[in-house]
Amino acid sequence: MVNTYDHIFMVGDVLVSPDIINVKFCCDLDKCHGQCCIEGDAGAPVTLDETMEIENVLDTVWGDLSASAQAVIDKQGVAYTDEEGDLVTSIVGGKDCVFTCYENNCCLCALERSYRNGKTGFVKPISCRSEEHTSELQSLRRI
Repeated sequence: MVNTYDHIFMVGDVLVSPDIINVKFCCDLDKCHGQCCIEGDAGAPVTLDETMEIENVLDTVWGDLSASAQAVIDKQGVAYTDEEGDLVTSIVGGKDCVFTCYENNCCLCALERSYRNGKTGFVKPISCRSEEHTSELQSLRRI
């Protein structure tokens, strides 16, 4: 019997299954209803460049954001440094990303929706895009 722990590798301080490299993940929005945007204790990790891109498209997505999200952005901006020292998107009520918007009981990303509607050139932070995770991790070597 093969010990599956022999094949797990580390990315930073996180243990990762090799399946993430070989198995393509695609969000099934009909099943999850966008839970990744509303569950958790911090926003999505972002880079400084992504923060600037978000600020550049903020006026375009502003009308899609809830009044609570707009108030958070007005108070602290589109991103903040979380307890672990990471730059993350701002959140509402301790969990919802400020860029969530709802349609048919499903949580969507206002940034991505504007991009798909041809209104902006910025999709959303790479940490929110599942298809890029696989290609980035394919370049990592097993430790």
